[in-house]
Amino acid sequence: MVRFTRLVLSLAVSYLAGITGGAFIFPGTTWFASLVKPAFMPPDWIFLPLWIALYALMGAALFLVWDRGTHKFYLLKFNDLRVKPAMGLFALQLVLNALWPILFFGMKNPVYGVIEITALWTVAAVTAYRFSKIERHAAWLMLPYVVWLTVSLALNLNIAVLNA
Repeated sequence: MVRFTRLVLSLAVSYLAGITGGAFIFPGTTWFASLVKPAFMPPDWIFLPLWIALYALMGAALFLVWDRGTHKFYLLKFNDLRVKPAMGLFALQLVLNALWPILFFGMKNPVYGVIEITALWTVAAVTAYRFSKIERHAAWLMLPYVVWLTVSLALNLNIAVLNA
């Protein structure tokens, strides 16, 4: 039952970041539609299913690290000292993940978005690396997220330049 609770909480915390940030996307869609976008911009319909999958992968990665590094019958009693800092990095990247749509869509500021997503990419990449030292499968689960953040950074940068 403890493992199941960890899994549910890991997925919930990941999706919560998406829901929090997502609340700022839809009000900014009219503004976003008016922007000049790069030729490699994916179609709008891809974003929601992609993010649903990415949050599931991130939640699964968190679960693996959390599960690997805790005592069998405890939720938060760590037997691996690397787990707590890695989970802290994961939490930081989730906060940054939720912040990006606020800056980009909510404030309608692609330049702030570029600055923020650069920090997000860095923290997510370091998180994946730290996860790899605890549970390598967790790092593999984080890889699609880091790849998508790379694409998102390129999109955001191009949008900022094209609309300056």
